[in-house]
Amino acid sequence: GVYPVHEPLYAAWREVWGVKATSTEEYMHLKPGYKRRGFIYRDIKVVPRQTCGLFTHTFKRSEYPGGFHRLQENVLGGEMFESILHNVICIFMTHVSNYGHDRLGNYVAKAAVEYVQRWTNLQLSYVAPHVAAEEYFLLYAEEVAPFWQDPCRDPRHYAIWSDERRRCFNLPNALIVGPQKTGTTALLNFMTLHPKISRNHNTARHFEEMQFFSNDQNYLNGLDWYMRHMPMIHVERNRTITYNVSTLITKPSHFIVEKSATYFDSYLAPLRAWRLMPSVKVIAILVDPIKRAYSWYQHQLAHKDDVATRVTFKSLVGRKHNRHHGRASLRSRCLYPGQYSTHLKRWLAFLTPSQIHIVDGDQLVTDPVTVMDGVQKFLGVKHIDYTKLIKKSETKGFFCPVVLGKLQCLGQGKGRKYPSMDAAAKSALEKFFLPFNRQLAIMLQSMNVPHPRWLKASIRA
Repeated sequence: GVYPVHEPLYAAWREVWGVKATSTEEYMHLKPGYKRRGFIYRDIKVVPRQTCGLFTHTFKRSEYPGGFHRLQENVLGGEMFESILHNVICIFMTHVSNYGHDRLGNYVAKAAVEYVQRWTNLQLSYVAPHVAAEEYFLLYAEEVAPFWQDPCRDPRHYAIWSDERRRCFNLPNALIVGPQKTGTTALLNFMTLHPKISRNHNTARHFEEMQFFSNDQNYLNGLDWYMRHMPMIHVERNRTITYNVSTLITKPSHFIVEKSATYFDSYLAPLRAWRLMPSVKVIAILVDPIKRAYSWYQHQLAHKDDVATRVTFKSLVGRKHNRHHGRASLRSRCLYPGQYSTHLKRWLAFLTPSQIHIVDGDQLVTDPVTVMDGVQKFLGVKHIDYTKLIKKSETKGFFCPVVLGKLQCLGQGKGRKYPSMDAAAKSALEKFFLPFNRQLAIMLQSMNVPHPRWLKASIRA
């Protein structure tokens, strides 16, 4: 229950026993030992534990697996000795039974210390476990936040995982990552018209978006919280096959898609998503970044944002150095997500080009059926004809899903008509985004992705 984490266990440690520190051999994985890491969860410090060769069943010298000399080799120059050499802080665990019977626990501890003192110049000291945990995270502060992994991909993790939580095949196969104000909600609604595509359940805080990988608070809610918001997909698997990691990288018959438009420009989202779902397919929608920036400003203005109501778009984007925190934040949210090449490069650091599908945002508005043909091909689901599932609303002016013979269009907040953008603001943004657009053109060409019209126009200009 330490890792993969079991929520009731952590709650009991914290609330009943006041536990401040514990350890595990399983994070990230049992082997190789030198790659084990620590993390802090629910205010409990979890430090990496090394292997000393003693277990619950190894309490008699004559019955040690492979002979007593195997234990001696482990301590005197073997794995335990190497663990001490390579780890500033070493955590070992033995059992009560190891201190009775032939007292192998006493032997291992004494022999290991004496061997290190005899053959190295290392300075050894002992501290209480909670002190060791504090020292560990002072040394390795980058390990404080955990990375969640799919327990179904590791037979040991699957076996440790408590039975009621074993929901393999219920993590998303696909992510719509954004960015914001590019049509991600419309794409999600179109995709879930397909009988083999389901979406995550709404959350109380973010409605349709989980924002699991981009929001630290949501991410630290843990894997159980994330999976509880996913639909239960019943897959016929017997127990033996479920343990087989190879079944998890085969072509799924049903797709779960999660949409969070904050993922695309998040610094940690690509790494977090890859750690949990290394085979995930990612869909990003790209529109003219100038258009996206103006749309975000108008979105904030419509929601009576305090800053947006007091500053014009021209003034906002024209000031490079804005000391007012609110204005700087709004300006960043207008401009930063539109630096597409920067964010796409980050995703490509963890996923292959074949795992990323780029949707032309303008085509999604004018020809969504063709877009959905491409999405279906990318996911590998059975192709269906979207011409009867998506129709253009004459009153709204954009395409909407057809459900039970009726159009179900998005609410009033979607598809707003904006005043014309100030010419000076547009000129400033053309110069600002040009270097990013040039780099994006090179990246899309290397991915064999056609350049959207707005990108071609930007490069020509």
